[in-house]
Formats: sequence, structure tokens, C-alpha cells
Amino acid sequence: MAERALPDACSLDAAGARSQGERYAGAARAVVSLERAPTRVEVRFDTSRDLGVVDDLVAIERECCPFFAIAWDREAGELSVAVEPGENGRALDAIEEALTPP
Repeated sequence: MAERALPDACSLDAAGARSQGERYAGAARAVVSLERAPTRVEVRFDTSRDLGVVDDLVAIERECCPFFAIAWDREAGELSVAVEPGENGRALDAIEEALTPP
């Protein structure tokens, strides 16, 4: 998420975007699988890891980017981020890229 172009509807400033990018980098290290559909990213995390960083990034995304439909099941380690067809696809691309394991 570092250096990504923020959608107009996103309320993060540059410092907030950098901090969120760091959260995504931390979360990506715990990703077990990631699947992309045209309007959705589905991610599974290793539940044996501390997923507090995912809790934090989800809370921030819900505040700054209300166009995302976010479902987070911490117990199962499952995150889904979706957008309406034709809207904010680039923002979803950024989510996919940010959560792709290193």
C-alpha cells in the first residue's frame, strides 16, 4: 500500500496512508491464501499468529474507505474486501497487492 494512489473517497492523509501501508505489510506476513475475483479479495490468515494488526487495519479501512464492504472473522482468520461492480477497482487492486505475501 505504500505509494498507492488513494481513491478520492478515501479520507487518509499521506501520513495515515503510510501507517496503513505498514499495517498491511505486517498483515501480509501472516497470509496463508489470497483469492481475487473481479469485485472481491478473499484472504485467509494463519490464526496461530497475532492478528491484531489485521484488526487495526480493518478498523481504519472501515473509517477511511466506506466504499469497501469488509467482512472480518478473526476467529477463522478470514477477511473479505469487496466493492460494487465498476467502482473502486483500483482500490481493490491495492488491497490485493498489499496483502500478497512477500
